[in-house]
Order: sequence, then structure tokens, then C-alpha cells
Amino acid sequence: MPAQQQIFVTGNFSTRVEQGRARNLIADTGAKYYWRWRENCLLYAALSATVTDSLDPELQLLLGGDNGLRGYPLRYESGTSRAFVTLEQRFFTDWYPFRLARVGAAVFADAGRTWGNGARQTDPGMLHAEPGMLSDVGFGLRLGNTRTGLGNVLHVDFAFPLKNIAGTQKFQFLVQTYKTF
Repeated sequence: MPAQQQIFVTGNFSTRVEQGRARNLIADTGAKYYWRWRENCLLYAALSATVTDSLDPELQLLLGGDNGLRGYPLRYESGTSRAFVTLEQRFFTDWYPFRLARVGAAVFADAGRTWGNGARQTDPGMLHAEPGMLSDVGFGLRLGNTRTGLGNVLHVDFAFPLKNIAGTQKFQFLVQTYKTF
């Protein structure tokens, strides 16, 4: 099978006008790259950035274990702008135990940060930590559910933050479901 490469670029802009002024302005862009360099191996890279202006008070741009930065606690940082990059090597197997789930694995690295008005770490115990780029590395197991129409993939990840911040655990254990590997 020859190497196959795909790139997907997205952009989104939304706002509303209130009393002649733009409110809740959100501009979001991203790119995803897939390279199947062997039949059972795929390299995945993603880059995304979001900027906002006059964001509604109930909305936040978050960064943490639940939205890409797997080595840090859920909703670890918030701000009015966010940038994020991930690099992931995915491995597919023919293992299909009890014909319930297809098994795969991944090794990954993530980096990102938030900034702007109200930028802070959302854990009250972390408010005085040094701001800047956060990064992590890790590995995970992927279980593709073949017995439901939902087609969910269970991600079981172990991620290790590369920045030593007081009060942050040495690793994060995450279990999440996604529609894709």
C-alpha cells in the first residue's frame, strides 16, 4: 500500500451585533494532517488557534485534559485566546478480542497555552504558577467499539506533563470516548 497523506484546514468566525457593536466575536482556525506511512501506522498532527473579543461572561476558552492537553488536569487554564498543537503516532492491530472491540495504540505529544483577559489556571491552588507554554507526552490504548451503531472509540491515556509545576501530578490518567481513533 503506498503512503497516503491528507490535510484538512478549517476556519470559523462567529459574532453578533448588539447596539451597533460586535459581541461574542470568536475566530477559530485549525489544520489536521494524516499520513498513513505503513498499513498499520498513521502519523497525525493537528494545530488550532482561537481568538475572541467581547466574549460573553459564561463562555471561556479552556485548555486541559478534557480538550487536548492530556498531561494536565481538566479545564486547567482559561483565557480569551488559545493555541494548541498535537503530534500523535497511531498503531492499528488485527487483534479483535471476543469480536467486541478493535484494539489500537497511540504515542503522543501535546503543547498549548491560553492568554488574554482573564487568563488563568482554573485550579485555585495554581494561581501563582509561571504562565507560558504547557506541554506533555504520553501513550494510550484505543478500543474501537464494533457492537453499537455509535461507533465510539474508547481512549485510555497516560500523559506526563513536561513542565514541573508545584501541585500538578506527575501523570494524568484519562478515559474518554470519541467518535474517531
